Amino acid sequence: MAHSLRASRAQERMAIVAAALLFGAIVAFAQPAVPSNPRIALVIGNGSYTGSIPSLANPSNDAQDIGAALQAAGWQVLQAQNANRRDMNRRLSDFRDRLKANPGATALFFYAGHGVQLEGKNYLLPIGEEFENPDDVKESAFLVDRVVDAFDEAAARQSVILLDACRDNPFPKKTRSIGQSRGLAVVPADESAEEGSAVIFATAPNDVAADGEGRNGIFTGALLRHIDGGLDLQDMFKVVRDEVRSLTGGKQNPSIVTSGLLGKLYLGKAGPANPQAPVVGASLAAIQLSVKGPVAGMKVYVDGAVAGETPFSTSLPGGVHTVELIHPDWAPYTQAIGADASGLVEIDPKLEHSPAWRLSYLQGDREALEGRLGLVKRHQRAWRTAGLVGFITAGGGALSAVTGLVLGDRARAGYDAATDANSALGYKSRINSATIVYQAGIIGGGLGLLAGILSFVLAPRTTQLDQDLQDVDAQIQGLGVAQ
Repeated sequence: MAHSLRASRAQERMAIVAAALLFGAIVAFAQPAVPSNPRIALVIGNGSYTGSIPSLANPSNDAQDIGAALQAAGWQVLQAQNANRRDMNRRLSDFRDRLKANPGATALFFYAGHGVQLEGKNYLLPIGEEFENPDDVKESAFLVDRVVDAFDEAAARQSVILLDACRDNPFPKKTRSIGQSRGLAVVPADESAEEGSAVIFATAPNDVAADGEGRNGIFTGALLRHIDGGLDLQDMFKVVRDEVRSLTGGKQNPSIVTSGLLGKLYLGKAGPANPQAPVVGASLAAIQLSVKGPVAGMKVYVDGAVAGETPFSTSLPGGVHTVELIHPDWAPYTQAIGADASGLVEIDPKLEHSPAWRLSYLQGDREALEGRLGLVKRHQRAWRTAGLVGFITAGGGALSAVTGLVLGDRARAGYDAATDANSALGYKSRINSATIVYQAGIIGGGLGLLAGILSFVLAPRTTQLDQDLQDVDAQIQGLGVAQ
């Protein structure tokens, strides 16, 4: 009986354990799955500068497109475009809070816009500020070190800083103590990140990068073309660096600083950072691509590689592809074909002429204006000569009229005092001669005066041509600065 009682109790304990395990399993399945190692990004693009700081065409587009690409790849993206100092500070605070709420997250900071190096520190310039001296930069600009501090404070598992902010000195008219060094200084990688960190510059430290002629900057455009190519960060950087070097003829050399612990880190969909993401183009329908282009002979790049010239058609595997059109006379055009694209895809863009073409056109326009201005000035000189002759003639006519008047008065006085017929006849003849001189002076002087006035009124003016020439020169200078 005792043995039966012990067996009964053992069965009860087993039943309790089984029930507990079943309950735990039910609770586990009932709870929503929480993604591990979330990826969180802060993306800022500043281009609409005012006052003494020159504006930039690409940064807003760069931030918008990078933000969209990261979001499509599964990143949580906080974004700001043309942000003032308060906006940038608030976004950084939100970014830090989001990282703290997700321990072990992968953190990314991207910035496109003006940046300046001062005393070995890098500052990013917000919109709506004037910088008259170094103290203004220290007080009102955004210090890059604050981003590194946020990574450290939030204990990010991995971190990346991408800076397309190496434009030349944004203070060309200010004291040389502001932005005296070209480009940005080296930003040390965050050694506190558990699985490493990286800082990527659009060009080498203490050097400058350029805006692109199309929608994006040269560096960001290359980054967008390869961000979702299945490469880890370091391999992707090598591809982007080589492309930027090729596009700039070796003038721009992107650089990277990494911590010694940096492991595999992916910005796009593929890779261990997002293992649930499908392999791009794995089982998608093929794409029949047709590119017309505004003119024949435009080079067609597909996913960064030369594929042909317009008109162009080809078959591509399903998935995400980037198509770019390049021609010296047209601004580069880039279009992404989404992963859901299939069947026939036609690209027939409306393009703008390239700055080089516009510069050539404006220089031709300037030459034509100078030719017209030279012709008008020759006509103007002819009219002025005619007017000068007219006024001289008018002066001679006035002198002749006065002379005739004086001689006539004297002859009339002699005629009135004449005592014999012969003497009176002589004075009368003098009166007639003086009258002729007077009348000739009046007629000649009047015609000369009329000619002088008409030459002044009818002479062509150069005011409009001078203004047109100034406008063209301003446009040429603007294109030169933009390039």
